[in-house]
Amino acid sequence: MFGLRDENDGSTATLLFEKDLNPLPTTGPGFRGTVSPAVVFNDSGKPRVFFAGTQLTPPGANCSSRLDSILFVLTGVQGDAAYDLNNTGSDEYILFNNGLINSLQVVWQPTGAASVSVSQGLGVGGAPPKPPSPPDQTGNQSGQTLSVYTLGMKMGSPVCR
Repeated sequence: MFGLRDENDGSTATLLFEKDLNPLPTTGPGFRGTVSPAVVFNDSGKPRVFFAGTQLTPPGANCSSRLDSILFVLTGVQGDAAYDLNNTGSDEYILFNNGLINSLQVVWQPTGAASVSVSQGLGVGGAPPKPPSPPDQTGNQSGQTLSVYTLGMKMGSPVCR
């Protein structure tokens, strides 16, 4: 991640800070910047920059992969921790284990203040809901007794059995 200041001459930028998107040792491929950063200003007019990344952990012995995300909230000039995110001393970022950050969006309030919305999409943290049952195609009227037969079904990949 980089913090750059545009020098308003149309071609020059000054490097303000540089940070590693992978602050922790990992057994996976590492976090990748998958979301556009967002910038807001605090009440003192100081910029706060939000960066997000995603890491895919490939399937292991249990045959299921997972997505983890990381969210950095940094000061816009020095690149230091802007807030106390996790009380561990590494306050520049917070991990979303088994969670996917889809987008970061600046949301303007009617008062003129701004906040950042961290979107994790629908169905985060579990399987999607079961689809609704199909409509009755036989013309049977409501209240009639119908027989229902189900077949055994195994979910998952045949590769991992």
